[in-house]
Amino acid sequence: MGARNNERKDEWEEEYKRWKAEKELKKAKKLEEYAVDFPEIFKEEKEKKSEEIKAGKGKEWKIVIWLIPVLIIGYLIYANFIATQEFDYTYYIGSEGIII
Repeated sequence: MGARNNERKDEWEEEYKRWKAEKELKKAKKLEEYAVDFPEIFKEEKEKKSEEIKAGKGKEWKIVIWLIPVLIIGYLIYANFIATQEFDYTYYIGSEGIII
């Protein structure tokens, strides 16, 4: 019975090694296919984006991106230096009739 189990074990190990080798080969083939296609895809996307920018389609976003920080900085300057701020301070010390 022990020899029979060893034979089965050897068969399973061989089958596993064969399966693993086939799986790695398929994976390598897929990677080769993608490796060839990716540079072409990225090149096409880059050309498409550069054409859009040249055509002026990205100009609106450029304006928005520059306008936001300018508005924030403008508001900070206005709030801290230009706008007059008067504060009316009232202190309640605890006595009943006197509010300073």
